[in-house]
Amino acid sequence: MTHLFQQALPRIALTLIALAAGAAFAGTPPMYRIEKIKRDETGALKAQSAQSINNDGVVVGWSRVDNFGYIPFMLDGRRPQQMQGPAARAMYDGPNVNIRREVAGSIYPDAYLWDSAGTPTNLSPLLPCTGNKSSSSAAINDAGTVVGNYTCTVNRKTRYGAWIYQDGVMTDLGTLGASSTSVHAINNSGQAVGESDVVVNGKTVSHAYLWQNGAMTDLGTLGEDNSVALAINEAGYVVGTSYGSYPAGSQAFVYKDGTMKAMPTCAGNTLKPSAINNHGQVVGNFRVRYSTTAVLVHQGQCYFFSALLDDSAEGWRDLRIYDINDDGVIVGEGSKGAFIATPLKQGQ
Repeated sequence: MTHLFQQALPRIALTLIALAAGAAFAGTPPMYRIEKIKRDETGALKAQSAQSINNDGVVVGWSRVDNFGYIPFMLDGRRPQQMQGPAARAMYDGPNVNIRREVAGSIYPDAYLWDSAGTPTNLSPLLPCTGNKSSSSAAINDAGTVVGNYTCTVNRKTRYGAWIYQDGVMTDLGTLGASSTSVHAINNSGQAVGESDVVVNGKTVSHAYLWQNGAMTDLGTLGEDNSVALAINEAGYVVGTSYGSYPAGSQAFVYKDGTMKAMPTCAGNTLKPSAINNHGQVVGNFRVRYSTTAVLVHQGQCYFFSALLDDSAEGWRDLRIYDINDDGVIVGEGSKGAFIATPLKQGQ
């Protein structure tokens, strides 16, 4: 999540900028103040889940409208505003906001792109397949390039694929050689990550991939059969999980410079990463039975997010984190609804 001028910088320059800025993020993580995103001015729109935040602090997520359904909202100030589009019984994949306040999201069964004025465009008619279709927008970068997923069913045979939408054209991302692909994130260099089926020793498994310039690279695993890449930052650092068939375990990973390494566990539990910012901070969640725990990985150490909250945490339970921007501001959802958590300066 970086500003548009950074798209023209070479990768090494981006890395040096991130390292210089990262000095402010050294040491232990800050404490956070958590704030519930309130209802809109009418009181009808309840912000249930905050899914994405850009580097200007603009937040998007899903809201519940009483007796109506779920709709996307944008928070650019103190109160959420309803975005245009039909309501749905369930929401998935996003929404995600870029620095230009363009939003990629989904209202089942279609992928949508909202421009900065809040006007939606249905992208599903552009899908690179035929038959009975459904689609979802997974992520958007600061240039307005969107990636997403689709299913297409013809004669009871369903195809699962991923696409990239740029300059009015939608293109299939392809596969690692087998039948199915999904995509989860894209950075400002146009690198996209996700998972794709691949045949290994005669067995079809799913591997994390890095897609760029029309080519898909298999990132491998940490020794398990499967892996999935879930997020990527501007330096090309990829995070995800490597996992085996149930009941086998899993490991979170970070992939950089051609090497996949295990991330730290969180008190013995495996993190499922949801985002990584340009300082290398990773946020995500893990589940133990029916309970979800939100965590922050800072300087290679895993911290329970609830332990980083000040007295504003009273009454909050079941926290889930979905995104973090380069200022360290975190968004997600919990027992009180959608939240935004802001790092506190020393002495606050």
